[in-house]
Amino acid sequence: MAEDLLQSLHRELPIVIVRPAQVWNSMKEPMKGYIEGLNTGMAVVSGGMTGFIRSMYVGKTALAKLTPADYVCNATIASAWKRSTIDKREGILFFNCTDAEQNPLKWQRSIEISETFFPKYAPYEKLIWYPHLSYTSNYIWHMISLYLFQ
Repeated sequence: MAEDLLQSLHRELPIVIVRPAQVWNSMKEPMKGYIEGLNTGMAVVSGGMTGFIRSMYVGKTALAKLTPADYVCNATIASAWKRSTIDKREGILFFNCTDAEQNPLKWQRSIEISETFFPKYAPYEKLIWYPHLSYTSNYIWHMISLYLFQ
């Protein structure tokens, strides 16, 4: 709906829409690993580490399109500059922001990392259940896991 509204205004305003993939904590700026709140993919990691999230419905061979927050900020700034160099009557510019093509990470690799990371760094004083996050691409199994073990 918001994009439809902006379509009606694009002749009056120079508009750019940046569509990031799943936003993750920062890679470099303002510091490595910086995150403000749990409004990103880190909520899944935090939920998995405390045992709150027990099952994820995702294919292991699918790409985990995780984009660092500082990449999204830089892409937004660069797209605003690009917009300033183009006549506004040309319409809205759309940019998809992801680094999955240059730096692919499959969910299988993410699982392997989390299986070594969770037991070592889990906040044991705040655990709900022992941290174990299972991934499945079978919807029925995911729903069974969700209702029985979550």
